[in-house]
Amino acid sequence: MTIPVIANGEIWDYQSAQACMQATGCDAVMLGRGALNIPNLSRVVKYNEPRMPWPQVVQLLQKYVHLEKAGRYRFIPRLPVSNSGSATCAKSIRKPLSCLPRSAR
Repeated sequence: MTIPVIANGEIWDYQSAQACMQATGCDAVMLGRGALNIPNLSRVVKYNEPRMPWPQVVQLLQKYVHLEKAGRYRFIPRLPVSNSGSATCAKSIRKPLSCLPRSAR
């Protein structure tokens, strides 16, 4: 029985995936934060395609938000509503937003 080894960490493009696989000898790479920042990262890594341009990412996000508001998806976390004020809400969304480029925050 063989068990595939999968590496993860700082995979942002084709070159970083290839370098990771060469350095570790792994069978495959797993995408993490990069996939939240670059929607087509799997194609970038697998086929060496260019990253999706930021205006196209914004259009994709707007379409997704529209579907969320229409109730078709339930993936956006609901913010906590409490008497503790906006500081609590701000803290709860910091981590999900940390994967976005600074220009989008």
